[in-house]
Amino acid sequence: MSDWTQQQQFHEQGFVLCRSLLSSDEIASLDEPMDDLLNGQDEDDHVHRERERSGAVRSIFLAHRHYDPYKAIIRNPKLLDPVKKLLNNDVHIYHSKLNVKDSFEGTVWLWH
Repeated sequence: MSDWTQQQQFHEQGFVLCRSLLSSDEIASLDEPMDDLLNGQDEDDHVHRERERSGAVRSIFLAHRHYDPYKAIIRNPKLLDPVKKLLNNDVHIYHSKLNVKDSFEGTVWLWH
């Protein structure tokens, strides 16, 4: 898809889908800290976790500030350059959130 087509799609639909943008190794690197992210304590690693009543982690906030694979992915030129081009501006990550849900377990997600 050309840059012009991506920009047109973004402005008309509000998103652009880029399949196979990241390598399987880049995606796998995001799994590496998952045990720490799921089992850590907020006060130890400064990552906020929202939990189910059972104690299971439901959402993880701010991983991009404290875990190397997430720090790297938000700076990856494969993601960053197209976003900057689409917005015609520099960008900054203010917030990140990982939603975690086991298959067939937990409560529903209410989207807005």
